[in-house]
Amino acid sequence: MEERSLILEGLPDDFDRVKSKVELYFKNKRRSGGEIEQIREHQDDKRKALLIYMSEEDLKKVLDKRIHKVDFKSKGAVEVTVKLPEDTKSKKIKPLVLPKPKLEKNALLKSLPAPANQVSAARQPATEIKDNEEDSEIPDLLITTPSLTLFDKETLQMYFEQFTEQFELAKHGNNSWILKLYSQSDFKEIFGKEEHDIGVSLQVYNERSLGGKSDPRRFILTGFDGDTDCKKISVFIGSCSKTTEHTWETLDDDDMIVVTFKQDIDVKSFIRKCTSKQLQGRDIGVTRMERTDSILVQGDLEKISEEILTLYFTNKKKSRGGDIENFTWIDRRMSAVITFGNCDDAHATVEQKHSVCGTEVHASLFYSSLRKALTGEKPSLTDTTTKVNISVSEDLLLFFETNERCRKELESDAKRLHAKVSMDSTALASEIILEMDVNKESLKARQIAPTWESKIKRGVESFLSGYDTEELTVDEDVWRKVEKDCDVLVTVDTAFSFKERNSKVVISGVNEQVRILSDKIRTLLTNAAVEVEVERNTIEATIQLDCRETFDLIKERVQSKLGQVSLSHDEKHHVISLKGLKEKVNSVEMLIKNAQKNIITHQLKLSSHLIDFLKSLDLHKFEKDNHIPARFLNRKDFFGILVEKENLKGAQDKIGEILKEEVIQISPNQTGLTRFLGNLQDEIEKANDIRIAQSNMQVIICGLSNAVADVTGKVRRYLKNKEPTTENVPLKSVREVEFVESCLNLSDLPELKRLGASILACKASNSPCLKVTAPNDNIKDAVDVVQRKLSSIAVEKHKYCKAGEAKVLEKHKDNVKTKAREKQCTLYLSQEHIVALPKSFTHRIGDFMTLSISEGDLHHFTADALICTMNGNLDFNKPMAQRFLKFGGDKILEVCETPKKEKQSLLPGDVLVSDAGKLNAEMLIYAVLPQKGQALDLIYLQSSVRNCLLKAEGKGCVSIAMPAIGCETFGFSVKESCVAIRAAVLQFCSEHQNSQTNIRNISVVDSDEKIVEECNALIQELV
Repeated sequence: MEERSLILEGLPDDFDRVKSKVELYFKNKRRSGGEIEQIREHQDDKRKALLIYMSEEDLKKVLDKRIHKVDFKSKGAVEVTVKLPEDTKSKKIKPLVLPKPKLEKNALLKSLPAPANQVSAARQPATEIKDNEEDSEIPDLLITTPSLTLFDKETLQMYFEQFTEQFELAKHGNNSWILKLYSQSDFKEIFGKEEHDIGVSLQVYNERSLGGKSDPRRFILTGFDGDTDCKKISVFIGSCSKTTEHTWETLDDDDMIVVTFKQDIDVKSFIRKCTSKQLQGRDIGVTRMERTDSILVQGDLEKISEEILTLYFTNKKKSRGGDIENFTWIDRRMSAVITFGNCDDAHATVEQKHSVCGTEVHASLFYSSLRKALTGEKPSLTDTTTKVNISVSEDLLLFFETNERCRKELESDAKRLHAKVSMDSTALASEIILEMDVNKESLKARQIAPTWESKIKRGVESFLSGYDTEELTVDEDVWRKVEKDCDVLVTVDTAFSFKERNSKVVISGVNEQVRILSDKIRTLLTNAAVEVEVERNTIEATIQLDCRETFDLIKERVQSKLGQVSLSHDEKHHVISLKGLKEKVNSVEMLIKNAQKNIITHQLKLSSHLIDFLKSLDLHKFEKDNHIPARFLNRKDFFGILVEKENLKGAQDKIGEILKEEVIQISPNQTGLTRFLGNLQDEIEKANDIRIAQSNMQVIICGLSNAVADVTGKVRRYLKNKEPTTENVPLKSVREVEFVESCLNLSDLPELKRLGASILACKASNSPCLKVTAPNDNIKDAVDVVQRKLSSIAVEKHKYCKAGEAKVLEKHKDNVKTKAREKQCTLYLSQEHIVALPKSFTHRIGDFMTLSISEGDLHHFTADALICTMNGNLDFNKPMAQRFLKFGGDKILEVCETPKKEKQSLLPGDVLVSDAGKLNAEMLIYAVLPQKGQALDLIYLQSSVRNCLLKAEGKGCVSIAMPAIGCETFGFSVKESCVAIRAAVLQFCSEHQNSQTNIRNISVVDSDEKIVEECNALIQELV
């Protein structure tokens, strides 16, 4: 299929720079008119292009439009023309320049797209002039978009392209646009539509009504680029304003400046001239600025409050200001924005100087849409730095010079900040030189000048922070040893060099790579340094010793400190050899000599038995097993230890702990001991840890402490068991003693002879008994034999009350006694004396329990359980406790031994159950009582009785007997005792009211008749 082409003219830049924008427009069939096949660069002119079409119809539609408006973003909206190739040979006709409406700008300048900020002439072919003249009276339309809806220019263009393709769209405000139409029919169709789908509203734009809002002296010019010559900008503005005095300032966008005239000008003429001519081949657009109602106040404001500033600028006489609508701090110390209710007040205040509270402040017009204040001063580079020197280390500078990749990265970063880099490592100063890389007379230079120095410094310093150098001090010989190995480790981001003048390796490059490389080189240097040091300083030294034991002690002392020094010992000549680095060998040699001086010989103060025992041991093994910090010296005339001075006491203490000697005194009659020791010697012979020696008067046991303690215990227990022991077997009366002595002949019994026991009668009236003496291990058996024999004794009493019987018996008593003796009996005759019976009172408690108060001795009373009162220490120093001990025997002491051994004291109220021994009871209960006057004494007294009852109940006792609790030595009265007993009994019954108790009989026993009667009377009152 045949290709068809059109020539595109009027490109704002070379085709290869704007190719993407041209393709975006002409490949949009709806916008350009036809579907394009390909776009090529013109072979003769870089600012032209060839449009290739496959369809004649598409080509014709594009050609019919002729003038196309293409948005080049940074270049703005530019009108380009399409022609047939043959038309380019005819005379070119410059299209008529039509003035554009004057637009006001009230939005933030930073948010405005470039095409919306300019009002340029619509260039049309001469053939269409007539048509346009017919429509020259078509008014512009003001498009208002909803405040909460954001519309971009592309969206609005696509919407209005459905009505016409001949229109222009320019930004008017934050939510408004100006639509210019070139056909009355298009105007009527669009403006006549009652409602638009996208929610916009339209009204006729009346420029005159906005005249009061526009600033007649300030304009925004667009269409420049960074290369525009500043001098030519001033000349251009002068040519369009008849050289009216003016200044201009740069804005943040590259293609914009703000022009401020010192006096009013012909606005229409200025706009027409600006938009009808080009500057350096670029179309210039003009936008009028609205008059601002705000000023920026600057100065030392730290001590001036908001109220003071408000009062000052409200005062028309002082500041020429007026009513203030808003006050905003920008920087609390330096600047604030004041918004007036009237624009005239804002413009008036900036025309004079201000002094507030003695502080000079400066006011300049502030434009919220631009987010900056206009100073009305032309920018200058006179006082601006265009060259910066950044100091770096000499090595890092050399790295960038030699490393092309890293240097290009630095140059690329600097170029983005409009700077070029130069460096010279041969110069005196080690610096990176940065120069502004734009034309000093260009618009770009004026725009970047205020912040160029700080930005380039921050940027380059940030880049350099990613690089570092590290120095490693190294011996030259060591470096030569590893230099080739280090060369292999270098990466593209690192370099190193060796500086002989100060023997240092300097590593430069990227931070992380420098760290990695320095670690690797440092490892190589460390290993090489050891090798070089060994090669340089290896020596040998010898030290003479006096014996092997000295070597053992010295070796223990210095073994952990040898390091790389090797140590050997000639046992024959007792010589130590050291080999290693000179410094380390000297150090170890000094340690050994100091250790020699510190070693002493000490003779042990041990008995001959212990020394003989030690000599029988493997002394080296004995030292090692017991961790003795010394060495034994076993010489012919000497036995002692070799030890360091500071360890002497420790060694002596250790030996004293390990070894022990016990001497046990014995009596000559202990004949069986020798046989026992012989058997014991056979048992311990294999252990080889003890020695036993015996003489007539003593046994000597020596050896290891544990073994000595064990054997000594066995010997002492043997001797204790064989030691004679005497135990009393109580009898009921002296008459029983006399009977045993005269009739039984217990000492002749074979059983007692076999046990080695002897019997001695004791006729003491208060405690008649038989004293049984036997070896300790046989005493129990001997007592059992005696008690079995005594159990067969029977006592019978007969009364002879008939007349004359007593006299006959008295007359023949000797004969009667003889007859009784023949029958292995003893007979006693006595006159009976009438003795009053002991008093006893009984009270019933409940249905099953009785409480009795009886006269008598409690320790002779018969009951299942007896109560003995005690103090907390369980000492038998109270009269009652002593009586119980006397008649109960040592058996009742056993339960008290455990608390005493554990050094425990019982508290008032506590009870302890004991064996009753020889008492007429099944069990004995010790009750710990409080002392009268003690806190809560009566409560503790009652608690003691109750706890005794609970213990007896738990043991299944039916009867229990107690004294008048707390009387005598504890200080309580009889009444207090009775109250406590009654309360405890009632509490006990209450706790067991739902079950039948074991205890049926409770007795209070006292030998004092008065106390018995008083108790009975009190109980009667209380019951």
